[in-house]
Amino acid sequence: MLKVVIEDENGVIAGIKDIPDGDVSLSIGRHSDCDVLLTGAGISRHHARLHVLGGTAFVEDTGSAAGTFLNDAQVTEM
Repeated sequence: MLKVVIEDENGVIAGIKDIPDGDVSLSIGRHSDCDVLLTGAGISRHHARLHVLGGTAFVEDTGSAAGTFLNDAQVTEM
């Protein structure tokens, strides 16, 4: 099982989510229909998606206003 740890820009943990084995796609954002709910001014309603395919994780920005960052690098494409 994978575990996703989401940190804010100050390194404070904003969320932790266990991800089941197998191929999965999770939505991340402020909206109540997201799989991973985050709060904050820089978080869009539908901010990003996390895809796990064949044991490899990919992050996709879904048009967020502030951008999506992975390990301090802005995500540009999946």
